[in-house]
Amino acid sequence: MAYFCNAQNKNGKPITRTYIKLSDWKKLNKRSLTKQDSLNFLIRNNDTLVLTDNKHRPPGVSVLYTYKDSNFLDLYSKTAFRLKNDSTDNSKTTRYWKKPLKVFFADHISGSVKRDFKRFAKSTIDLIDSLSIDFVRNVEDSNVVIYYDDDYNYESRMNRKQNSAYYMHWNRSQISKLSIYVDNTYFFSDKLRLMEIKRLFIMGLGHFQLLDGFPCDSYFSKCISQEKKLSDLDKELLQYHYDYGICKGTDYKTFKAQHKRAKKILKASPNNRMRFFHPFYN
Repeated sequence: MAYFCNAQNKNGKPITRTYIKLSDWKKLNKRSLTKQDSLNFLIRNNDTLVLTDNKHRPPGVSVLYTYKDSNFLDLYSKTAFRLKNDSTDNSKTTRYWKKPLKVFFADHISGSVKRDFKRFAKSTIDLIDSLSIDFVRNVEDSNVVIYYDDDYNYESRMNRKQNSAYYMHWNRSQISKLSIYVDNTYFFSDKLRLMEIKRLFIMGLGHFQLLDGFPCDSYFSKCISQEKKLSDLDKELLQYHYDYGICKGTDYKTFKAQHKRAKKILKASPNNRMRFFHPFYN
């Protein structure tokens, strides 16, 4: 894996820093690491990255930095990094889907709930350029399973003592599987079941933390409501979570540092530009 963040100086010439895994660096270089090499180390997803030259740059895409104001970034950080204002915050990372979502419905989910959820899920995923969604007939083909209390328990680690819950698997920052469970006795009507499935689905798009202070009908609000709808801010949070105008998979400390550096570059001159490079295989 390679990791790139680049910018332009005031003359418009690109300034690029390229990092690769320490293990890959050792395969490519016969010399020993120097003190200067160690001073330029970065830590990303528990990997040590070494600053190297651009000849190791793999195929990929370079994306212009996406500017957001501090108020938005504060809200985004709280929900996406699940901040608790303690010593663990800086090491937390976001969770996001890379592969297309493939949804399987268990037997006891009614046709009307399936139909209305499909409409909601498709319209939501359509907001996100880098994601797609499909619905499959066989659980073996799925990476999202939705089921009721009356159905087979598709996720053994699900906390079914709750009236509803979701459980996800991930590899580093990338979500690989999501299970959504709803107690169809507690949620006694299709309307209530559908709303709860939709709520858990939105949370499962990024392992988001619900927040105080949001309008009650927001999907990111802690407030309990059976009339949730995707607000403009909800949509903006989802779109930004999957926006590649910032390096993906970093911890919160690195995320803050990237924004601080990018805003400093932009403030220095209106001609400055900062871009983030994403390898196709990352």
